[in-house]
Amino acid sequence: MFKAKFFPYEAELEHEMELRNYSVCTVKNYKSHLRRFSEFFTRDLKLLSADDFKEYLYYLTVKRMVAAFASVRLYAFKVLI
Repeated sequence: MFKAKFFPYEAELEHEMELRNYSVCTVKNYKSHLRRFSEFFTRDLKLLSADDFKEYLYYLTVKRMVAAFASVRLYAFKVLI
């Protein structure tokens, strides 16, 4: 697992969120979640499958026990689609 100060495609995703008129706070929040998501995987994010997303959510909810913000993470992932 690598530690990145930014994640791949950050500028592209930020531009997409701005086009969708997301608030500054939402963009900041989503970028934070997507950065952590990017750090979890060691391969290109565009190559990830639905099972990879499930694996990450499982890791967060069961291993790290942080289910409280699961819906925010899911909405952040929708920007990737």
